[in-house]
Amino acid sequence: CQHFKAASLDAETKAEAYLMLALTQAEYEGKEAVFDYFLSFYKSCPNADIYASALFTHQSVTSSSSLKTKKQLAWLQELIKKEGVNSTLKANAHECLAKHYSYTYNLKASKAQFLQIGAITEWQIAGDFENISASGFDKDYAPIAHPEPEAIFKNKVNADVKWFSLFMPVPGKWIDFTRNFDCNNTMAFAQTFCTTTTDQDVCLRIGTSGSLKVWVNDQLLFQEPEERNNGIDTYTIPVHLFRGNNRILIQIGSSKIEQCNFMVRVTDKAGNIAAGLTFSDVYKPYNKSMQKMPVPEVSATETFLRACIAANPEKLVNYFVLANALLMNDKTHEAKEILLKVQKMAPDCSYLLGQLIELYARDGSRTLASLTLEKLKIVDPESPQVLGLLIDDLLDAENYSEARKKVELKEKLYGETSDLFIDKMRLAVSDKDFDAYEKLLNKACSEYPEDYVFVELKHNFVLNYKQDLYEVIDLLKNFTKKHLHSEALGTLSETYFKAGLIREGTNILKEFVDYFPYSDGYQKSLGMFYLQLSNYSMAKQYLENCIKIAPYYGPYHGNLARVFEGMGDKKHAISEYQLNILYSPSDYDAIQKLRNLQSKKDVFKYFPEKDYYKLFENSPTEKDYPSDNIISIADDRQVILYENGGCEIRHSMLYKALTLKGIDNLKEYWISSLGTESYSIEKAEVLKKNGNRLQAEVSDNHIVYTSLEPGDAVYLIYKTKRHITGQMTKHFYESWLLNNWYPTLSNEYHLLVANGVKFDYSMKNSDLKPVITDADDFKLYTWTRSNTKSMPTESYMPPMGDIGELLTISTLPDWDYIAKWYFDISFTKSKADTEIIEKVNELLAGKENLTQLEKAQIFYNYIQKSIRYSSVSFRQSGTVPQKASEVLITRIGDCKDLAILFNSMCSVVGIRTNIVLVTIRENGASGEGLPTFDFDHAISKAELDGKSYYIELTSGYLPFATLGESLINAFVLEINNDPQVKVVPIKLTPETRQPNNSYREATASFSGDNMIHTVSTKRTGMMASGFRYYYRDLGNDERLKELTKSLSSDYSNIK
Repeated sequence: CQHFKAASLDAETKAEAYLMLALTQAEYEGKEAVFDYFLSFYKSCPNADIYASALFTHQSVTSSSSLKTKKQLAWLQELIKKEGVNSTLKANAHECLAKHYSYTYNLKASKAQFLQIGAITEWQIAGDFENISASGFDKDYAPIAHPEPEAIFKNKVNADVKWFSLFMPVPGKWIDFTRNFDCNNTMAFAQTFCTTTTDQDVCLRIGTSGSLKVWVNDQLLFQEPEERNNGIDTYTIPVHLFRGNNRILIQIGSSKIEQCNFMVRVTDKAGNIAAGLTFSDVYKPYNKSMQKMPVPEVSATETFLRACIAANPEKLVNYFVLANALLMNDKTHEAKEILLKVQKMAPDCSYLLGQLIELYARDGSRTLASLTLEKLKIVDPESPQVLGLLIDDLLDAENYSEARKKVELKEKLYGETSDLFIDKMRLAVSDKDFDAYEKLLNKACSEYPEDYVFVELKHNFVLNYKQDLYEVIDLLKNFTKKHLHSEALGTLSETYFKAGLIREGTNILKEFVDYFPYSDGYQKSLGMFYLQLSNYSMAKQYLENCIKIAPYYGPYHGNLARVFEGMGDKKHAISEYQLNILYSPSDYDAIQKLRNLQSKKDVFKYFPEKDYYKLFENSPTEKDYPSDNIISIADDRQVILYENGGCEIRHSMLYKALTLKGIDNLKEYWISSLGTESYSIEKAEVLKKNGNRLQAEVSDNHIVYTSLEPGDAVYLIYKTKRHITGQMTKHFYESWLLNNWYPTLSNEYHLLVANGVKFDYSMKNSDLKPVITDADDFKLYTWTRSNTKSMPTESYMPPMGDIGELLTISTLPDWDYIAKWYFDISFTKSKADTEIIEKVNELLAGKENLTQLEKAQIFYNYIQKSIRYSSVSFRQSGTVPQKASEVLITRIGDCKDLAILFNSMCSVVGIRTNIVLVTIRENGASGEGLPTFDFDHAISKAELDGKSYYIELTSGYLPFATLGESLINAFVLEINNDPQVKVVPIKLTPETRQPNNSYREATASFSGDNMIHTVSTKRTGMMASGFRYYYRDLGNDERLKELTKSLSSDYSNIK
């Protein structure tokens, strides 16, 4: 810092010194001080506007806060008036001013500034479509070819949707799809019709949150598959608009990011808003004229900074500024390349390490962020970032004395900052000194009156500790007089309601709607408030606005249905609940409410009822089953498949322990549920043989049956509900055994299927047929087995799924459907990005002329030695693989992750691979039956020098192309997206696998009275893995020693 301040006094280094102070002191000094550094730089640099563009959202320039200081406002106002400033920088300045004016209630000035941005707001939109794992990016979804208003599309839950116009858009604001759709793995479209009286060459300037495709007059002119949260004008695309009407179509996709929005400005080549254009959200016939594919313009800011770096590669400041410009537009890979170059020149630069930590955090690279942080702790242990993290760790560990020392050090070095107040307040709480806490809080509120963090802390303190609603109201009123802060105003409204001040609370909700009419959230809050008051006419007005904003979001139709119910309008209530269920098929509350309105009985009433307590009272004893440890008195599965894809299941289980061993088998139970399911427990009891009933102990899905004795039973009833998130979750598939290892008195499987739902079923090892009965708008299928004996166990017998009476239900059309779906969700994860390409180039350096097989073996050996197998639920999905580069960086992954990494590395050198899903042999021959997604393993298939190889990657010691016994003859599904190939399961019997053999050759020869006995052993495949495990990683001397020790047990003369 002192070095840069001294350099700022020299005319030659003044600008650069002030710029470095602005960059590096953001964490050390206040907002106004670092802006002063930037302003001093701006006034002394001839290319200041380029740097302002690159650093616009940096803490030292405008930062992320809506509220600006007087100096910031003055600079922004000068900027928008300044001649020669590039269009993007001016648009950013207008947006910044607009947000400031909005935050300070100057809404007229805010709208004027937004209007100056010149963004298109006349859009029709359509959605939302499937985009799990970014699989929708290259799908040919129907809106691309059908702009007509009457066109009907199928969305991701297979409901009919159409184009619709935005509700009350504000000129200059971003088009935010999260208001219109539930943007979870979503692809959405927007179209506008641009009319011009003459042919024009213009530029489409686009910013997004999400991936992007752009069509003009149905010709694809630009695509960016990377999902980025970026700013105004990130992409500049030169296009030709033809005289008359032109259709501009935008595709935005989100899968790994939560936001989903865009902004489009149409300018001339100089960046001025193009003249003579009108835009409409009403369909107009247009000329589908073709044009030359444009070359997107490269950012002038990036070009300038790269030139500066090339001219003066030793000047680190330009690297930092360029990296910031790239990160501002979420170009994390490019920013990382720049910062890693700096790291080679200045490996111990603490500012650089801080930038890398931020970059890795944004990119989701937790491991790299953690490693870099550890280095920063060594390099600069007293930096604000390190001290802050150390204090957090010490407080979390309740090491308050050491935390206090670090807080004192932080205050000594950097003075009293907002972070320091938080640290001191946490220490006060640890001391239970609430008077000290209140004093600190009051002082923080006084010194940082614009910081809502302290207002919120004081609100919580007053509400929970002092329990004074009126003091809370005064606090929030004082803050919101100057700040249009949505969270503060929302909390104030809630507090008014708690205090019985209904009119005041309602007025705030009305103001929200007036300020932000396009926001579905505020419309909903006000509508639901009026619904609670039974003011149905007002509730209807606002809840209908929600549907205008998001017409295909199911719950909004459900809210309106409740209004019609309250009004006594049964017909419209039914209609709205039907729409609710159509667009949200797994809204089970809506399903129940609709059935009630239609006077239909509860769906579970269609199943036969049982008195399970009576069944237990009359159940057999250990004398009746002297050879068994448990008996199943009743095992009943009730499955409901609704018309639009929803599924509910109730499972009732009553098992009796006959012996102590039976108690060991029954004492605990885990309810199995997928990530797309929710469950609820209706009963969990121990039924004592003396007639008493004890509640089981339950923790989430873990049930423990206590006080069990022989003769007692465990009784469990639970429900699961499936929640649809995409095309696969609409389908149902399940296998159910009707006999088992233990005797069963009654085993029933009931399937209640809505009329029109197609499914298949099969019975394995049985000719049992279902009893089929009509049940209003359902059909009930029942399979029953009674009084079955226990299945005797034998060594080496097949799994129960292969020899038992196995019922399989499936709505999936075929195995090819599964293969194509899994390709969609896994293929993008194998994309070879920078890390993968660099690693492949490193491994193959000087070995470019190897065969495909030799290259694949190098990749395999690298994964074997460097990547560890691990399957941990909180790190990995059970279905979707991790990104290949993430596996490479973290050096950990499960079977599908390792297969994806191998495939990604192969793709760099043109080797064709597929991921292969496996049901290992011990788990039965599932591939012989109906299509289900019950795979439990994944491997890779590679085409190498004209031959197919199957590669198991989870063992660190198997030779290449070795398959264990559980994989040989296992059923596998090769994931392939070729429309000409209809994928079916096959048995895994590749000719190219390594044989799992041990070859031993013994010879005997005689020399005089001596016999020489020579034994040569060669182990291949699985047989070699044990030797690799014991000896591969030992040094030569240690390996020889261990081998000698092993041989000496057979040959005593070996030493």
